[in-house]
Amino acid sequence: IFFFFFFKQKTAYEIYQCDWSSDVCSSDLESPTKTRNRKIDNTILNNFEKIDGAINTYYYDNNKLPENLEILIGEFTYISSEDLNNPVSKERFKYRIVSNNTYELCSIFRTSNKNDDIIRYNIYKDRWPHDIGEQCLSQKVRDYEHVQQKTQELRPIID
Repeated sequence: IFFFFFFKQKTAYEIYQCDWSSDVCSSDLESPTKTRNRKIDNTILNNFEKIDGAINTYYYDNNKLPENLEILIGEFTYISSEDLNNPVSKERFKYRIVSNNTYELCSIFRTSNKNDDIIRYNIYKDRWPHDIGEQCLSQKVRDYEHVQQKTQELRPIID
């Protein structure tokens, strides 16, 4: 007994959105340009996170915000001059003190993360929401007692 199976491969015109055997839909895929732009924006936000950590530590140590970002380079080994620049334009991020414990970091963004529902694309959506274009994102120094309390909660108890 012989069995012959014939399979017809679908052409591009016959393949419909989400006509795949996996859970991945073509609607989840971005264009290469959008993916590249999102990666650039996330690099900026990753740098903002590093800068924010340094600003918070500086604030706790000195009881004030740093006058400028360059101070952070000398104070913290994990902050480099490159971390203070837009990765594409190489322009220094703008920094402005708003109040005694609030500051802004500014840069040009290529995408908006405000309406992103896909978590894997944007881990910074809640903390650093932004639109397309030049945006100044405001942050407040974290409450030291709250941070200290959380740190103590995480420490192992030694008897």
